[in-house]
Amino acid sequence: MVKEREKGRDCQARQKIKERDKSRNSRMSLFFFFMHSSVQMKYAADAAHRGRGLSLLDELFRKMEENDMNIYGYARVSSIDQNEERQMAALRDVDVPEKNIFVDKQSGKDFDRPNYKKLVKKLKAGELLYILSIDRLGRNYEEIQKQWRVLTKEIGIDICVLDMPLLDTRNGKDLMGTFIADLVLQILSFVAQSERENIRKRQTEGIAVARAKGVKFGRPGKSVPDDFDKVVKDWEQKKLCIAEVLRQCNMSEATFYRRLREHRLLWDGKRN
Repeated sequence: MVKEREKGRDCQARQKIKERDKSRNSRMSLFFFFMHSSVQMKYAADAAHRGRGLSLLDELFRKMEENDMNIYGYARVSSIDQNEERQMAALRDVDVPEKNIFVDKQSGKDFDRPNYKKLVKKLKAGELLYILSIDRLGRNYEEIQKQWRVLTKEIGIDICVLDMPLLDTRNGKDLMGTFIADLVLQILSFVAQSERENIRKRQTEGIAVARAKGVKFGRPGKSVPDDFDKVVKDWEQKKLCIAEVLRQCNMSEATFYRRLREHRLLWDGKRN
């Protein structure tokens, strides 16, 4: 009789443990369900906010992939007095870490840029590079094509051009998608180089017009002393050495000979 009561109590205890475990597992399942749903809702909100037009599932997988890789950004302006903040803001909007943004203040005529070279050395296969527009990568048609192949084929990274969704190597990796991306890249590379050539042409025309109006460019010319004629004659008669001539004229040897040529041309013109 006693054994039966003990056996009954053991059964009741085991049943209670099973019910407790079942309840705890249900609560944990519910917790992870809400956590997962919250993550999905956040990524859906991000996608809607950025207007990417991606499905919730695509955006979720993309976020998961990006969390497992290094994301980089590249920005470029043509000179030190230009502001790169618009590009920086666009890169921050896609969550590129500040330490992974590389900036050059240099012409896009080639890829001989210090920070671009540092970026290329850091990139590894499977990582992602953002740029705002293709002309920020460069403005040389052939060089853009070459660098694109180096980055995507040889190194094996993905590139996303933010202002041109068709230039996102994460999408359309089939034959048709690759064909369209290559075609768009060639067109935009051509436009980038054409813009650079047009800028140079306008600069050249502007300088020509300014010079015609008497505007001087470059550093002001080194003026010669009032007694330059006498100094030259003394030097030609070997009364002065070149070191003393340079000291009296307060100019470098190259400048002295340049001014001497100008002086002689002017003198010959007066005699003629």
